[in-house]
Amino acid sequence: MDLTDPMHDLQQTLLRFAAATGERAALDRSPSELAQDTARLSALFHCRLGLLPAHHRGDAAPAPAARGQFDGAPNILRESPSVTADDDALLNALLVLLAENGSSASTLTARVVLSTGASASAAFVAALSAMSGPKHGGAMARVFEALTEMHATDTTPAAWVTRALDRREMLPGVGHRIYRVEDPRTIQLRLLCGELNATWFDLAATYQTVAPELLAAHKGLPLSGTNIDLWVAVALEALGIPRPLLTAFMTAGRLAGWSAHLLEQHAFGKILRPADLPAWTR
Repeated sequence: MDLTDPMHDLQQTLLRFAAATGERAALDRSPSELAQDTARLSALFHCRLGLLPAHHRGDAAPAPAARGQFDGAPNILRESPSVTADDDALLNALLVLLAENGSSASTLTARVVLSTGASASAAFVAALSAMSGPKHGGAMARVFEALTEMHATDTTPAAWVTRALDRREMLPGVGHRIYRVEDPRTIQLRLLCGELNATWFDLAATYQTVAPELLAAHKGLPLSGTNIDLWVAVALEALGIPRPLLTAFMTAGRLAGWSAHLLEQHAFGKILRPADLPAWTR
């Protein structure tokens, strides 16, 4: 396995499982069989992901993925030291809040692949490729890096944002293609981070206020809001997730949404071309 890149490792894990089990093409699967395929692949993804933090903390190399039923956050965090009930609650909240993101790049990728009749694993692996991009699932890592720098250098969010704007850099975690004010998914996540007294809570709360205001004043634009990436970064730092695994943990919740889209695409039954997209996005 490619342990230097968690997303590659997870893709290889799914492909090897599909090869070992003789997974059939979605075209030859009934809806219930396809649902079983996505469930097994999701469980395997979470089991494998749970083994990777130890490796990236410098512990012993991870063992092969465990067998068994997926059991939410305890399954993913089972190899992490000192896991508490609060950790389980926070990660379970992340899994739910990140499950669905409409017709995003990764979701569209998964649907296009399945529409060709390809297997669920092929669709998942393609979606993981799209999710790894720094403009998509990888965007949250930029927020993590910004908050890390502010915290380590004792830089105020206002000073950090001002410097970034002067350099004509994008502000991570600010703005969303759909949510023009505040991403509503952030509300519960922010509350949970506050209750757990997350290390970066005050820093992120200040950034959430000043970053959109300074951006609007600097560029003469309408006031925008921060997106869920900001509070996902705070939550994953509170859980002690290593930097290389951020995108993989963010992806963990998305598997449920992708599964639902794959089942819907299977029922739609036609190969997707650009002209066909409005048929399932309406």
